Amino acid sequence: MKNWTCFLFTILILSTTVGCQKNNEETITTEAEINVSGPAVQSQNIVSSMISLDDISPDFFAYNMASNSLTLISRFENTYTLYRLRADGSLQNPGIHWRIPDDYTLDNFVYSPSGSFYAVLKNYDKKGKTHGSLVLLQNKGTYKTVPLKGLNDIPDTKLDSYVKKKGKISDRSITDIQFSGTALAITYSNYAVKFYNISEGMPLGATSITGTSGHNVFYDNLFITTGLTYGRKGTLNYYDIRNGEKQNSIHIDDILYVTNYREKLYILTKDSILEGRTTSSSFSKSVSIHGLSLPSKTQNLELYAAREDKLYLVYWDSQNQTLLYQIDLG
Repeated sequence: MKNWTCFLFTILILSTTVGCQKNNEETITTEAEINVSGPAVQSQNIVSSMISLDDISPDFFAYNMASNSLTLISRFENTYTLYRLRADGSLQNPGIHWRIPDDYTLDNFVYSPSGSFYAVLKNYDKKGKTHGSLVLLQNKGTYKTVPLKGLNDIPDTKLDSYVKKKGKISDRSITDIQFSGTALAITYSNYAVKFYNISEGMPLGATSITGTSGHNVFYDNLFITTGLTYGRKGTLNYYDIRNGEKQNSIHIDDILYVTNYREKLYILTKDSILEGRTTSSSFSKSVSIHGLSLPSKTQNLELYAAREDKLYLVYWDSQNQTLLYQIDLG
């Protein structure tokens, strides 16, 4: 999959001049300046802190809106173990794990707004084609398949045409899932997006919209994403999922990650975290990345929005060590 998507999106590496080291014994607190644009320019201090992960090396993260908690998933061979981040910043191991069959993987962990926990169970057939199914993860370590009609019938995109001209076959695995109520948006590695009503298991909405893993937000009937574009990679497009029509576009340089908590929209760029709303294309605040004292050569960043104007920033350092940062905008 990565071989065919990399021609559109290069790996973005965030470098800062201020370094810090992981502290396993205490929380490190810094302050970042927030710049507010507009006639009344002002600044305020934002509290941010590194969260100790102890000896846990998580591979996946998911935010649970219902319980207002961040979940970490660590994988060892075919076993996936769940940890929860407590309000005081410590990690809880509730003894929940899932063991899956050989030649299968779990990926794309996501919570529904009601707090149900889902993932995609993936495997490859003899021809090397990826098959995915949505599964509901249960606390007793079991899971059950959620039937979604035509989940592996994926619309063609311009990427498929490009790959076909090269005499290759593109992988079409699921790369991202976004919930909005009982509806969900599923993005594939060829950038195609399909929308479903999870209670009925039936597709809904337009099939012409494309999306990008890590750049997707689904709220009400709006799907906000950079999508599959040529040239301007920093254009965020707003689509109405009912008819596929573009409602708005905004150009933002160096988009690394896009996330939301309800209607609040946050965009992580190479230099800042921008804050706005899903109903508007204006962003009135930016948190300076350089004020967060991240390690140098930080890469592969992820951003999760939470209740009460909190953000969780996940990143990997030059030794591929997973680090977690909490930012309090309140």
